Amino acid sequence: EVDKAIYPEFLLNLLKESYRVMADHSWLVFWFAPEPYFNLVYETIKKVGFRTSRMCGIWVKGGSGQSMNPTIRLSNNYEMFFYAWKGSPSLNKAGKSNVFQYPSVPPQQKIHPTERPIELTKDLYETFTFPGSRVLIPFLGSGNGLLAATQLGMSAIGFELSKGYKDSFLVKANSMFAKS
Repeated sequence: EVDKAIYPEFLLNLLKESYRVMADHSWLVFWFAPEPYFNLVYETIKKVGFRTSRMCGIWVKGGSGQSMNPTIRLSNNYEMFFYAWKGSPSLNKAGKSNVFQYPSVPPQQKIHPTERPIELTKDLYETFTFPGSRVLIPFLGSGNGLLAATQLGMSAIGFELSKGYKDSFLVKANSMFAKS
């Protein structure tokens, strides 16, 4: 979604600004494509001041996975995220595994290509944050991060450049809240 030629600068600016606005003793969860970006993302996270480890969090999706080129590549059935910290935060769920197992959002229900299930997002928030926390989501995509935070009684703010994704999220959110 960001041109490869400008991605390193974009990433640096994004992470610098995220670090600047985050509270002391807080967490960053950063989803990324490991190929070809693992080292770039890892080094940039550290460069701006966060601390992290190369031992990523992993979302295991279950099912058959997907591949952009299934005739020569194995299907991918997981996604990775770095978790990094500013200051000295504590986990809300001490001792939690770095593996999160949740089924993918069915393709016919997705409003964004990299949509993650609300239940996964809630588990991440409950692992890294405490009740009443504030959550910043710089890439809203499907908006599931906002919905998860709202369902957990957290305050959240996020941004989305695509009017199409924003409009789709608003329809979904209105439908969900109308049922409540």
